[in-house]
Amino acid sequence: MSRLSFLIKGAPVCALILNCVLMNTAFGQPGGAGAQEKVAVVAGKVGETLPVAKKKYVGNVEAINQVDSVARVSGTLSIAPGFDEGSHVKKGQLLFEIDPVPYQAKVDAAKAAIEQTKARIEYAQSNYNRLNDLYERNAGSKDDKESAFANLKSLEAELLSANAQLVLAEEDLKYTKIFAELDGRAGRRAYSAGSYVSPQSSALVRVVQTDPIYVRFTMSERDYISMFGNADALKATSSISLTLPNDETYPESGEISFVDNTVKSTTDTIKIWAKFPNPNETLSPGGVVTVNLTKKDTENAASVEPSAILFDNAGPFVYVLVDSISDEDLYKEIGADARYKKAIEAVENGEKSKEEFMAEFKAEHFQQIDPKTKKVVADFFVDNKVDSKYLMTLRRNVTLGPSTSSATSIYSGIKAGDIVMMDGVNKARPFDLVRPFYRGEDGKAREKASPEAQSTAVKDAKSSQSTKPAVEAKRIESKKQKLVSSAKNSGVGA
Repeated sequence: MSRLSFLIKGAPVCALILNCVLMNTAFGQPGGAGAQEKVAVVAGKVGETLPVAKKKYVGNVEAINQVDSVARVSGTLSIAPGFDEGSHVKKGQLLFEIDPVPYQAKVDAAKAAIEQTKARIEYAQSNYNRLNDLYERNAGSKDDKESAFANLKSLEAELLSANAQLVLAEEDLKYTKIFAELDGRAGRRAYSAGSYVSPQSSALVRVVQTDPIYVRFTMSERDYISMFGNADALKATSSISLTLPNDETYPESGEISFVDNTVKSTTDTIKIWAKFPNPNETLSPGGVVTVNLTKKDTENAASVEPSAILFDNAGPFVYVLVDSISDEDLYKEIGADARYKKAIEAVENGEKSKEEFMAEFKAEHFQQIDPKTKKVVADFFVDNKVDSKYLMTLRRNVTLGPSTSSATSIYSGIKAGDIVMMDGVNKARPFDLVRPFYRGEDGKAREKASPEAQSTAVKDAKSSQSTKPAVEAKRIESKKQKLVSSAKNSGVGA
């Protein structure tokens, strides 16, 4: 085999080897500690808002008061003039009447019995006085006197009984007229005129109060405690409205009336009753509505976009961005990070000085060191201040409040005015230096620089990852072609 043949056949092999070498150089680790590329993220200032928590529940409409009109005496039923099924009635309005004749007769008989007993008492009293006078003059017996006295007392007792019978008879006569016990709407009559009714009969009609009216709903104990804590706070800080079955909003607002005194253990829920005006009787007892319960806090809280919030086993957290931090505060932040637990323990145990650890940490995260000379060629954290192009990422555990589609309230962990990472939160970790971009009124993210610089920075931030491999690939292909060409030329010359 000639040398030329060998070189020509070996050219693809050389190109392949060179291709691997160049790819490794192009896409391998950057040279020098701390030289990793700074990611671009969308940052924003923490706002402030009055937290408003909203919940929806299924509500059942109930009458505040309802009375079943029943027969307390027996007899033939008649319907009172002016009373119709389903009509509005006033308290004291006559609804029904039961045949009063037998009951009026009982009243008259009771009155007659009283008069008769009174006459007998009068005679007994006179007889006793006469026998007592004879006894005192030793002209009559003691036995006759005492017998007359006993007869007098017996008749007086009969008078008491007759009076009681009159009361009962008058009460029964009164029950022959059945009146409405409250203002409200009457339902369907259970019996027609002419029916025989008795105390054992079912209710003649039901009258329900329609204005105002109750709406009952059940709330989970978790919501009840987390949003309000107790019944007084629920009444003081809540507002309540209704959505009707046709999806229209009920025009009247309500108020919490009372909370049940027990939690249902099987469902972990508690019943709540709200009172609503119902002048047009839009709400009917037994109906179903949607209860819109809103809780307004009395103090403002921090507010961020929902995209800024992350979750892990420790709970919700956000990344705040700072431009400076003292060594002492930075050391505390590092100590709270589980990744550095062993390193911090080494410092606490005296295996390494705090100053030495902090110097190594800063060199690893914030300095670019030439691997050959071991000299610092770039330092992004000098005098406890971050390079002006970047901000440092720090974790803050937060307590979440009510949330909407555009904002989430934060009760603790951050405060209004803090700068936080709003988007790109998965690109960074605590202590990373990031390039912050800020959304303008048009919704686009820009760096805080001149418009030209902003445009370039945004373009770079969006395309840096996609364009760099293409550029490197073209450069590698160019070098590969040159090498193959050089190899061919050398073979021909030989």
